[in-house]
Amino acid sequence: MLAAELYNLASPPVANLTRTELALLERGFHVVALPLRNTFGSLESIAKYDRLYNEITETYGLSKRLSLIGLNRQGLAMTRWAAANPGKVSCIYLDKAVCDFKSWPGGKLGFGKGNPDDWERLIKAYGFKSEAEAMTYKWNPIDLAPKLVASKVAILYLAGETDDAVPYREIGERLEKEYKKLGGTFELIMHKPESFSGKILVPYPVESALSGVKNPIWKDERLWYRRTFESPKIGKNKRLHLHFGAVDWEAKVFVNDVAVGEHRGGYDAFSFDITDAVKPEAENELVVAVFDATGQGQPTGKQNYRKFIKPDGISYAASSGIWQTVWIESVSAEHVESLKLVPDLEAKCLRMTVTGNGTTPGTVVEVITLQGQQEIGRISGQVGVELQIPIVNARLWTPDDPFLYDLEVRRGSDEVTSYFGMRKIALGKDANGFTSLLLNDQPIFQAGPLDHGYWPDGLYTAPTDEALRWDVAEMKRLGFNMVRKHLKVEPARWFYWCDKLGQLVWQDMPNGGGGGGGDRTKEGLIGEPAAAQQFELELQEMISQFRNHPSIVMWVVFNEAWGQYDTQRLTSEVKLRDPTRIVNSASGWADIGSGDVHDKHNYPAPVCPEPEAQRASVLGEFGGIGLSIPNHTWAGPTWGYRSVAVSRHRDRASCRQCMPLGQHRLLAGPAAEVESGHGRDHRRSRSKPLARPSTTWHLGTGLVPRERVGLPSNVN
Repeated sequence: MLAAELYNLASPPVANLTRTELALLERGFHVVALPLRNTFGSLESIAKYDRLYNEITETYGLSKRLSLIGLNRQGLAMTRWAAANPGKVSCIYLDKAVCDFKSWPGGKLGFGKGNPDDWERLIKAYGFKSEAEAMTYKWNPIDLAPKLVASKVAILYLAGETDDAVPYREIGERLEKEYKKLGGTFELIMHKPESFSGKILVPYPVESALSGVKNPIWKDERLWYRRTFESPKIGKNKRLHLHFGAVDWEAKVFVNDVAVGEHRGGYDAFSFDITDAVKPEAENELVVAVFDATGQGQPTGKQNYRKFIKPDGISYAASSGIWQTVWIESVSAEHVESLKLVPDLEAKCLRMTVTGNGTTPGTVVEVITLQGQQEIGRISGQVGVELQIPIVNARLWTPDDPFLYDLEVRRGSDEVTSYFGMRKIALGKDANGFTSLLLNDQPIFQAGPLDHGYWPDGLYTAPTDEALRWDVAEMKRLGFNMVRKHLKVEPARWFYWCDKLGQLVWQDMPNGGGGGGGDRTKEGLIGEPAAAQQFELELQEMISQFRNHPSIVMWVVFNEAWGQYDTQRLTSEVKLRDPTRIVNSASGWADIGSGDVHDKHNYPAPVCPEPEAQRASVLGEFGGIGLSIPNHTWAGPTWGYRSVAVSRHRDRASCRQCMPLGQHRLLAGPAAEVESGHGRDHRRSRSKPLARPSTTWHLGTGLVPRERVGLPSNVN
């Protein structure tokens, strides 16, 4: 055996683990511990990696892309081998001794600074502009991820894992102890299979590089996933549930050849009770059949299956199949199914409704409220009946102080944990009499990017939870207090980071095929009735599943006239379903006077809608300025309504264009494409943001550059 051993937390090695190794293991990585001898970059040692790769993948059934950890001087051989085999490597971890270029010997050992070719290769691979930068860089491997994103050799925060990259625990409404993640390697084939011959890494879309497949699915094809799993012991009065974070688009699920359920909708979570189909404490077979026509009468956002072959314009490659976490959990037969949480600042309470599955009317639940570690309240009530939980002297949730209270909900042996933020979003008048967006009864100017949520390697799916957090934190670092999530619904984990870090969210409903014939001046008419019905169903599910997140302050029903129809009716229905938030009936183009805001789009220069007595005036999109950065795009020239060559010219021009808007009382302004280009360029490197903190401006206070807004001090 070439590898010393493969180990995980269940069977740790005899030797002590480094902190980084332990952190990787805790995140579900499988770590390959390589022998130290004969790994100093020689051709012989490099050839060993080919044999090592075959041994590991065959013996342990790992994904095709391997995660390597290099100790001491193994890094050079790893880098050489990875450069020659980019399809086999997703991550190289180099410890501090290797990362510190100053400590690398040269000359006699034939590598490091003593070998000019190796030295030049390493500098280029890790993105340094010069030898001086490499020599003086103070390296912290955990913080290295953004620098390595653009490198074809190594990306620190990716993993050749056997399980999910992003934790299944999302808003935390269900935290059963008896759960098991079912991500990792599935068998895969397209069409009705005779046998499963391919493999895919779940939960990454089949079109993504991280899936290990990187092939499109055409509108007449079907994906079939298969894996086996061992069912836990199902105790008395227990049920076993199978959960999917999201599958795009139609999923039919079979356990041991028994059809346990099917679901349509690419953005909402769903689950099935599989108790009667499984063999307890034995091996079971899970098969998922997926159909995704991408755009044929279904909400798809900017996905376009043709763009995988020819990336261009402002739509992107599709993200088909299982793209969020899969897990099973054992729950009580009578359990808490969901929570509805509504903060009420006027009444100084949290209004909470517990929905129970399998419970009889009048079933009692107990709710404990925590402020940090301190219990501040305890109340009992009935399932299905609104409870009013007193919150005295509430610490209000804001972008500058995103404080979250914790909840524990108990129903017999079933226990659920969750959290909430005390905040209010509404319309009101500012000091000058303009209708404004108010947060906790105070006017707040909201400025942020138009975020499409695509990743360079995972498309719809972030590579890790750390990457999700980094994306939100980076927007905060750049001075933005809001993000418009554009034509995509993220996993609940992304909203958790917005809740925790303090980022306001305008949430778009992904456009579908419900309507047609609209333009800049008028809404369209209802198209295919089945498509309209599906659009409205997924709109309702989006609101129901994500309404508890304090970061979400606005629902956007339509973007421009893309599938827009029955605007007044749908706006009223959204407002009825969630009266606690701002409803934007149509961001841009056809405004029929409904909703809480008048949202205008203008490219590239910003403009301001005229103030209105009953609605707030916002600039939903502007900019779209292309800045092509060498070595940070995967295709040719960057798309844009206008292109610039140097970022500082763009910054100055944008500031000059925005200056007059303060006089017209613009109340919010998402900047379009602040972090991405179009076509395949959406697979951008997050290592080099296109905006700088020193040139982020506040449109509502005179439009002068301000100091960047850092993360609140109480955020870990």
